[in-house]
Amino acid sequence: MKRRKLLSLLLTVAMAISLIPATVMAEGDEKESIEIETVYVEGETVTLEDVADDSDEMFAGFVNRQFGIADAEAPAAKRGAKSRGAARAGDALEGASHYIYEGIAAEIGKIATGERTSTQFDITLPPYHFTAAEFGQSILNQTAYDAAIQKIMDEVGDGLTMVLQALIKDFPYDMFWCSKGAQYGGSFPYEYNDDGTEFDLTPTIKIYLKIYPEYQSSEQFVLSDVILTVNDAADLAQSVVAMYAEYSDRDKLLAYKDWICENTSYNDDAAAAQSSAGYGNSNPWQLIWVFDGDPDTNVVCEGYAKAFKYLCDLSTFSDPNIDCYIVTGVMDGGPHMWNMVTLEDGNHYLVDVTNCDGDPNSSEVSIGYPDKLFLRIYDEKETVEKTESGTSYSTTLYTYNINSSNSIQYWYDLDTVQLYPADLLEVYDGVSVSNRLDVTFRHSCTFNYNLSINYYVEVDSLSGYSDIKLVLNKYGETVEIPARRKTISGTKYYWFQYSGIAAHQMGTDVKAVLHATKDGVEYASAQDIYSVKTYAYNMLDKSSTDTKFRTLLVDMLNYGSAAQKYRLASTPDSALVNAALTSEQQAMGTQGIPSLPNEELSYYMKETDTVIFENVSLTIQSDFAITYLVTIKAGQSTDNLRVECTYTSCYGDQITTSIPFSEFVKDGDVYKVVLNSIAPVDARCNIEANAYDGDTKVGGTFTFSVASYARALLQIESSEKYTNLMYAMMKYCDSAKAYFIG
Repeated sequence: MKRRKLLSLLLTVAMAISLIPATVMAEGDEKESIEIETVYVEGETVTLEDVADDSDEMFAGFVNRQFGIADAEAPAAKRGAKSRGAARAGDALEGASHYIYEGIAAEIGKIATGERTSTQFDITLPPYHFTAAEFGQSILNQTAYDAAIQKIMDEVGDGLTMVLQALIKDFPYDMFWCSKGAQYGGSFPYEYNDDGTEFDLTPTIKIYLKIYPEYQSSEQFVLSDVILTVNDAADLAQSVVAMYAEYSDRDKLLAYKDWICENTSYNDDAAAAQSSAGYGNSNPWQLIWVFDGDPDTNVVCEGYAKAFKYLCDLSTFSDPNIDCYIVTGVMDGGPHMWNMVTLEDGNHYLVDVTNCDGDPNSSEVSIGYPDKLFLRIYDEKETVEKTESGTSYSTTLYTYNINSSNSIQYWYDLDTVQLYPADLLEVYDGVSVSNRLDVTFRHSCTFNYNLSINYYVEVDSLSGYSDIKLVLNKYGETVEIPARRKTISGTKYYWFQYSGIAAHQMGTDVKAVLHATKDGVEYASAQDIYSVKTYAYNMLDKSSTDTKFRTLLVDMLNYGSAAQKYRLASTPDSALVNAALTSEQQAMGTQGIPSLPNEELSYYMKETDTVIFENVSLTIQSDFAITYLVTIKAGQSTDNLRVECTYTSCYGDQITTSIPFSEFVKDGDVYKVVLNSIAPVDARCNIEANAYDGDTKVGGTFTFSVASYARALLQIESSEKYTNLMYAMMKYCDSAKAYFIG
C-alpha cells in the first residue's frame, strides 16, 4: 500500500492552513502474473489427463467433502446472476482466443455453483487449413503435421494470458477460485486432399484452469466451511441489491459504494505481502471476503473493484445503458484495479471504491474519501507511451484533482488497452457532444487586488441563448459564475471572473465550460483550459508588453514558485511555474534583496484595556489576510464589541473595516479576528487595529504591515524556504505597486 502523507502547514505565515488526510491505496495491490504452461504438443490420441496432475478432481472432492458426502453429488454453491456486463473484456478477443474465451465463459458459472466439478474445458476450434508446402514439404507427413500443430499451439499460448485476464475482469464472482494460471494442450484430428498437398486440422484445445490452494481438497486435505462462506457471500450480495432495489440508478451505485466501504477495510497485511502466495490466502484479492459478514476479513483494491462490479451485475437498472466494468493499470506509481461505469447519458466515469474508503474518526482516510473518486470526470489527460513485457503501447494518463494540495493519476495497463475499445476507456469530460456550444474564449488576468482569471465570450456568438454561466471544475467540485457584460474596444462581451487563485496555484490549470439554454435545451462549450502561468508566458512572449509589466510578470512567477516550494518542498524544479523562464526573462525581474521596514510591529496598550491583542499572523492566498489573536477580560460586554482596522491605501483611499464580535472565532482561550482582502500593492501600508465597545476604545493600538511582518518573521525564522518566500513576495508586491501606482 502506498500512502500519501498528510500535507500540513504548521506555520501561519503562508497559505490557508488545512489538514487533508490522504491515503492512497496502490502498492501491494500487486497484479499477480498469469502463469501459462504448455502441457504437451502431440497428436490426437494424447489426452490432458495423461500428463496433468489430478488437481481438477481435487476441486470436485473439495465440494463434496465440505458436506461429508465424498461419493454423492455436492450441493451447489449459490451465484446471483450471470454477468450483465455489456462491456465485456472478452469481446476484443479474436481467433482461437475468442473461441476459447466463449467456451469457458459459457461454463464458468457452473463451477461456482457446484454443477461442474472439473476445471478442464475442451473447446473445439474451427478447422485450420494448411498446405504441406508452407512447411517445406511436398505432401503431408509427420514433419508438416507437427509443424502445423506447433503453429496452432503457439497461437493458443500467445492468447491464453489475455483470455484469463478477460475472464477475471468479466466474471469476478465465478473466478474466485482460479489462481490466474492455466495449462493447455489439445488433440488434432486431420483431413487431407487426394494428393496430400493440403490438409485441415480441427483441434480440440484442452484448457485446465489452476485452483488456489485454499479451494483444493483431497482425502488428506479438507478445508472446512468454504463453500458455506461462498453461499453466504452470494446471499448477502443479493440482499444488498434487494435493499436498494427501489433507489434511482445513480443512488443505487452510491449506495453500493457506501455499503462496501462500511463492510470491509483495506487489508494492509495482504498489501505488504503483495501476492496471495506471500499472504497465504487468495481472498484479499477476491470479493468473497467483502460479503462474508466478517469484519476481520478484508481486501485490497481487487476485492473492492470486483465487489462493486458484482453488485452492479446483480442489479436491474432503470436505464439499460448503465454498466460497470473492471479496469487495471497504474495509480500514482503502483498497480491498481478500479471500475469504470457507463451512466444513462452513455458516458463513462471513474469509480475507485478503494480510494473512497475510510473512517473519518481515524487517520485511515483514503485520498478520495468519501466520494471524490466516485463517478468522476477527469481534470487533465494526456496520451503517454508505456512499455510492458517488452511491448510498447499508447495509453491515457488521467489526473483527478482532490483539493488544492492533492491530485491522483491513473493510466491503463496493456491488458486493459487491448481488451476494451478505446471509446469505452475514455473518461467523460463533462460535456455532451450533441449539445456543444461553438464559442471562442478570450482571457486576461487581474492581479492587482486579487489574483483572478477573466473569461470573455462575444455576446453576438450567443444570440438567442439565456441562463448563460461559466462552470468551473475545481478539485472535484463545481463553481458557477453568472455572466456579466463588458464592452472592450467597441465589442460587447459576456464577462466571467474567477477569483481566489492562491500564489501556489498559478500553474494550476482551471477547466471551464460555458453553459447556456436555448428553447429549453441546455448547451455547453468544449472545455477551456487556462492558468495564470499561461497568461504570464503569453504576455512575456509579446514584443509589445511594457517593461514594467514584464518585471511584474517575472516577479509574480518567481513568487508563485517560492509558494510552491513552501507548500510542498518536494516539488521538482521542472514543475515550478518559473521553470520555463529564460535567463533573459529572469533578468527582467527585480534583482537584489528587497528592503524591509526598520520599524517593528508595534502595539500600544494601557493596563485598563479589556481587549488584549496577543499575536498576529499572515495568510497568503490570492491576496493577504491578517488574523489577530485577542483575549477578552472578564466583565467586558461583547454586545457592541468590535475590532476596527484602518489604513490609507496606495491609491490614497482611507479604508476602514469594522469586524463585529459576531465574526470573532473562539479558539481555546483566544478569539481569532480576521481582516481579509489586503491587496499586494498595499503590502507596505501600515494598518492600525483598535478594539471598541460602541464608541469607547477598550483596547490598545496594534500597528502592522505585510512588509513589517515579513521582517519580523525573518528575524525569527531564517530558513531558506521562508527567506525565499518572503523576499519573492515583497518583490512581487513592490513591482505590482510600481506598475499600477507608479
